[in-house]
Amino acid sequence: MPIGISFQYFGVPYTQDYVVNAGTTTTNCPGTGSLGVISEATTPATLKAVVCIGTAAAPAHPVAAWIYTPNQGKVFVLDDQPAGPGNVYVVDASGATPPRHFAVGSHPFKVAQSNNGLFLYVLNGDHTISIIDAKEEAVVATVSTDNVATTAAPVDIAQDTNFNDTSSNTQINHVWILHADGTVSVWDATTPGQLTWITSI
Repeated sequence: MPIGISFQYFGVPYTQDYVVNAGTTTTNCPGTGSLGVISEATTPATLKAVVCIGTAAAPAHPVAAWIYTPNQGKVFVLDDQPAGPGNVYVVDASGATPPRHFAVGSHPFKVAQSNNGLFLYVLNGDHTISIIDAKEEAVVATVSTDNVATTAAPVDIAQDTNFNDTSSNTQINHVWILHADGTVSVWDATTPGQLTWITSI
């Protein structure tokens, strides 16, 4: 069952989109989730490959994906495990190499990126953000979303990705977290691999 799509919407031209498929009923990947690779090089677009996320013995539960923006060479897929920590699977854009994976917080469900695309911010259901060095494919820090203004559950994350902004925009490295009580907490991501709470609205 398709539940999401990731596409390159800024930066250099792209040639592929990615569809996240959840569930255990896929023909190509029985017992686990998958990532469909759609080629935009032809008209109409065509399904280029289907990459299994996890295995039948160790199934994955993909919920979202994000393209590595500096070169579009890989895709990060969030895996929401029913129990224990979640995972992030890394799929090469060609779809030819078996995915790699590493652990993040429990129930990852949303992802945003740093302004330069080198770090990913994975929002987890356990009130944490896993900060990922996207080039090295590793978690470099874990930050609690709870702060002095609210401890309500996080529900969404966004980042001001003005990759070609040459103005004096002071919010270019800010990350916003929407909480279940309507609070928006603002975080500073100026220092690579770190998030520092600024204020809540």
